[in-house]
Amino acid sequence: MTNKLNRFFGIFVFVLILAGSLLPVFAENNLVYRFSYDAKEVSSASPFTVKILVDSLQPVNGYAFSVIYDVQKTKLVGLVDAGSVVDFWRPKPEVFGGGRIRFEGVSIKPFSGSSGLIYSLTFEPLEEGEFKIFFEPKSSAYLANGKGTRVDPELRELKLVITSEVVLGSGQVGEKPKDATLPLIKIVSITPDSITDGQRLLSYLVKDDDSGVGTVTVRFRRWFGWGSSLLASNSMSIPRGVWAVEFLVADNSGNFARKVVYDWDVFMLSVLPIILLSFLILVVFINKIFKRKRV
Repeated sequence: MTNKLNRFFGIFVFVLILAGSLLPVFAENNLVYRFSYDAKEVSSASPFTVKILVDSLQPVNGYAFSVIYDVQKTKLVGLVDAGSVVDFWRPKPEVFGGGRIRFEGVSIKPFSGSSGLIYSLTFEPLEEGEFKIFFEPKSSAYLANGKGTRVDPELRELKLVITSEVVLGSGQVGEKPKDATLPLIKIVSITPDSITDGQRLLSYLVKDDDSGVGTVTVRFRRWFGWGSSLLASNSMSIPRGVWAVEFLVADNSGNFARKVVYDWDVFMLSVLPIILLSFLILVVFINKIFKRKRV
């Protein structure tokens, strides 16, 4: 009897050791991209919102994936990043034909845990039937381990039934709460390009956890007047001679935040000499006029 107990105990310890040795291997790949909607059916009478979430046991700060949704059953009417764990999108999520949306972004603070919000997608039902949204197989994530180790996450699709019946679901879009909070401009900076000599880049970090960031535009001031508005993108190049950048952020509720940043080195080298020369010419001209009057 004692020998049997010893043998059983030995096998049990061996299993524990084996499980412990395999745990890091499983943990490395224990990262999930998934969709969230708190019902299995949606009403065809109103839009509904699906959340893209990430679950990860290890800290992650890089995201690259594409989702595909059913364009026959729905129409995409909203892309909102409110409350996202991602800080920088490059570029902003792009919508392609066939219901494909591409996401590429990084976060300053690594995320680990469950139900990390990446993006919220709002769809308008077009017809009844089964709605399906899924991730492309080439989706990936990157660990915040100092090496940017790529991880192939587990990908989970979502299927919903669009029905004409009234359905109560938390993702069903009703009247939006009023958002009176301005978007937050955390960082706007002009930095030299490490690759191209003499080239400067515009970098920024904006957030809006209420209704999400809508549009980001910039205007450049080369001499004394502002140029036309352009859609901004992170690490966009700044034309030579520009000494001021007007940065304008709008959220999805129509609130605006504005900030102007200056490159005083460019101003001192390009603009100030023109101002001083113009002032000198003006002084000389006025001096000549007074001399003529005295004569």
